[in-house]
Order: sequence, then C-alpha cells, then structure tokens
Amino acid sequence: MEFSQANSLSFRGCWTHKLNSAGRISVPSKFRDVLNKRYSGEHMVLVGAKNCLVAYPILEWEKKEDQLLSLPIQSSADMMHVRLLLASAEDVSIGSGGRLLIPLQLREKVGLREECVILGMINRFEIWDAKGWTQASVDYLNHGDGSDYTTLGDDFNEFLL
Repeated sequence: MEFSQANSLSFRGCWTHKLNSAGRISVPSKFRDVLNKRYSGEHMVLVGAKNCLVAYPILEWEKKEDQLLSLPIQSSADMMHVRLLLASAEDVSIGSGGRLLIPLQLREKVGLREECVILGMINRFEIWDAKGWTQASVDYLNHGDGSDYTTLGDDFNEFLL
C-alpha cells in the first residue's frame, strides 16, 4: 500500500491549548502545515456551532457557501437558520507565532475560557472549551454503546469507544 501525502494532509488529532487574555490561541503546528500545504495559506472562516467553533480553510468554507446557495429555503425557520449561521461567520488568519485571534463575540457564544481543546475533523477543525469538550465526551460515552443513535454505518463499528 502506497502512502499518499495528500491523504496525510488532513486535520487529525486533539490538542489542549490556552486562550490568552486577548483571545489568541496557538494553532497546532501540524494544522498550520495542513493549511499551508493543502490549502496554500492560513486564512480561514470561523463559525459558531452549538458547543464549539468550527475553523474552515477558505476553500472548504466556499464549498459550504455553494451548498447554502443551492438549498431550497422553504420556511422562515430555514431563512433564520441561514442568517444566524452567516452572522456568526468571521474571516480570520493565523498571525505571527502561529496564533489565531478569536473574536470576542464568538468566544462568548460558545463559552471559550482559558483552556481549550482543538480537534481535527479531516477538512476543518473545532475549538472547544476544555470543560465543554470533557462534558460532551462523557455524555456521549455514558449514553451506551452508541448503536441506538449513530448512523455512521458498518464501516465504523470496529471503532467502539
């Protein structure tokens, strides 16, 4: 089996980093390498999700925007969902020292405090408050074996957590 460098350039892994008082957090060097080698730069879009922030490289975010443009908006709830999503989207760049400045409104939206967890999600990464991540993982793991609510399919059944 041949090793593919393209496949190795994805966001994987979990790191704990501290958010400084100005709202800057260090992005793992592995993730900065992925951004530079696969996406030709360190420009991203940060979006507020339910419990975390999601950092999309610009090329991946543009795919999301294309998907949004193709959606049939059929209700006022659909339109409000799109509005809230786009209202939380912020263009950001990794600065000197490999740090990302997270805007205050996004930090407040998801409750980011001093200690944060950065999780790789293949084509994007998530930034969680450490306590929020711990609680979400414990809640998931305590729910049982996951068979009654995961829809990942048979290919992932071997990965029992």
